[in-house]
Formats: sequence, structure tokens, C-alpha cells
Amino acid sequence: MVNVTLTDSTGQQLDTYLYFIKDKDKVWKTSAFRALAMTGIIATVNRQLRSLSKTQVDSMLNIPPDRNGIDHRNFKTRDEYNFTLGNTTLILAPDDTLIAHFKKNKALFNSIKDELVAKGIMKTTDGTISMKDIDNIRAQMRSVFIDEAMLDNESSPNNLKFTIGGVLDNSVGYMYVKDKNDVPEMSPGLFIMIREIGDGWYLFKTT
Repeated sequence: MVNVTLTDSTGQQLDTYLYFIKDKDKVWKTSAFRALAMTGIIATVNRQLRSLSKTQVDSMLNIPPDRNGIDHRNFKTRDEYNFTLGNTTLILAPDDTLIAHFKKNKALFNSIKDELVAKGIMKTTDGTISMKDIDNIRAQMRSVFIDEAMLDNESSPNNLKFTIGGVLDNSVGYMYVKDKNDVPEMSPGLFIMIREIGDGWYLFKTT
């Protein structure tokens, strides 16, 4: 697999992944072209959030329920607005930016990982634990724009995934792998990119 970063006229970058195979004549040919898919709605949400002024955000927070008591607000607190903005920005970010974000917050990521292990995430059958009883860990995750933490049972129940987000099975995030033998294989159909960050941590994208 070869990573190709595309840059448009505005400077916006998109990381793509080209898969090559050798044919029967031992000639390398492209077999697949991949990138994080279905990001259109995420980009739209991100643009809309970025366009809001502080006054507009405050106005949206103060929209009352309709006459049937239904709350139609897209976000209910400024913290929720800030998380959604930061999270969608990170989902769309190029790989180098994602790695820089991790390195900047590496100590916190290790702390969250250790707390989840201490709370028993490695002993669950479905790879998740209830976050309702560990609000402190959830708050730490949200401070670095992580939406979900769970075991990666598809590759190894010893691997811990920190998913930033995505749509359906098109996701991006970080993975802690205790044993390097458990690093998943890259393929055009699941882990389209796995990039080592260091000390057991990896950046991943799926499709």
C-alpha cells in the first residue's frame, strides 16, 4: 500500500491509499484506491459549525422546545458544540495532523487507556464497558475529541481502539496494541491504513 496525499488549490489535504499487486507477469498494477469514505455529511456539519458566531451559538442554545415539548437543538451546551466542532475537524484532518494531535496529548491517551484497563474493559465479552459509571473517563476522552473506546475483536481482543468517528464502518482513530504480532493487516476491505506512532500506538482508518 502506498499513501498519496492530495492537496487542492485551497491547501486542503486528503490522504488516499493505493493498493498494488503483481500480476502473472510480475508487473505491479493498482488493485484498489481507498480513502476515508462517506465524509460529505461530516464536512457539511463542520462547515456549518465553523460559520457560527459566538452570538449565534448562544442563540441556538436558547431555542425553546416546540409546543409539543420536543427539543430541536442540534447541541444543548457549549461543551457539546465545542466537542462536535473539534471531533468533525479531526475526522477530516490529514494523517500527519492526526498523529500530531496524538503526540500532543499522548500522556492523556495513555492515562485513559490505563484507566479503561483498570476498570475491566479487557474482561468484557463485547469489547465495551458502560460509560455511565465512569463519567471522568468519558470527559477525558471528549477533551481529545474521542467518541468511543472499545476492544478491537475483529483483529485481537487485546487491542484497544479509540475511535474519533466516521459513518457506518468508515472510521478513523487510534489503536493501542500491546503485542506487535496483533497489529491488524491492511487491506482494501477493512483496515485501509495503519500507521505506527510509537510505544504501541497506531493510527488507523477502516472502510
